[in-house]
Amino acid sequence: MNVVPLAFHSPRPLRDALAAHGWAPEAAEAAAGGTQSLAFHINDLDQATLESLVRFAGRLGLEVVTGDGWAVLAGSRTRLSALARPWTAPEELREISTRLGLAMPPDPPPAWRTARVLIPLDRPVLVGILNVTPDSFSDGGRYADLDGARAQAERLARDGAAIVDVGGESTRPGRDALVSEAEELRRVIPVVEAIRRDLPQVAISVDTVKSGVARTALDAGAAIVNDVTALRHDPGLASVVASAGAGLVLMHSRGSLAEIASYAHAEYGGDPMPAVLAELSEAIARATAAGVSADALVVDPGLGFSKTP
Repeated sequence: MNVVPLAFHSPRPLRDALAAHGWAPEAAEAAAGGTQSLAFHINDLDQATLESLVRFAGRLGLEVVTGDGWAVLAGSRTRLSALARPWTAPEELREISTRLGLAMPPDPPPAWRTARVLIPLDRPVLVGILNVTPDSFSDGGRYADLDGARAQAERLARDGAAIVDVGGESTRPGRDALVSEAEELRRVIPVVEAIRRDLPQVAISVDTVKSGVARTALDAGAAIVNDVTALRHDPGLASVVASAGAGLVLMHSRGSLAEIASYAHAEYGGDPMPAVLAELSEAIARATAAGVSADALVVDPGLGFSKTP
């Protein structure tokens, strides 16, 4: 059996049209690729396989032209991809599904859009955590001075971190008090500016729940905002992210800043997954309503926050 591509029509006109209507370039590229029209010629098929192919492909919305032992499949890339999954195809079509998957052009790699760089997601991405606080649970006080923070950022980048996440307010259980915006800015902004100068290849994330800190950090060189309250603490933060075209991490948590690392709101009725998914979905809706594009969003289940082991 052979599966041979017949046509690969360019999705460029649709991509350009979507971009002209304000779509982000990556989103326009992905949508246009999904509607790309493809056709494949398949030969050496027996009659039973042909009949099964016509029925199954027809249910997927594909066009099928058949003859004596051959077939031509045509349709959008998205619909053909649904056929190219041998684990969902009837047993008699699994070889066709496998060969079709191998013959299809590769999908463009997904990417996370941030304010300053596209971060490819076709492989794991390492994030280095840099807390410039006196009281964080893992490294509190170790990098609170600028020279120490710069040296640690360089170590993280050398060890493979593509992103350095700078935090100026601890979320550890039992912390003493909330940090003022002025103090958080004093801790964070010099570090962001220094990393931007020292390590231009590294994307900088600022771990903050305050829109004022986010705005200043983005202006100073950050590309991502990491909000451990998923916009619950400061709903205005989403507009800041949207205006800057920044990446946004929405972490699941519950309660006030003083409570999120405790068990005060850790009741899920036996299964946390439905509630976590629902509450993250609400956070995504808040972000997109404020103008943050879907390809700029990353969600974090918040392990250790409002959850028991």
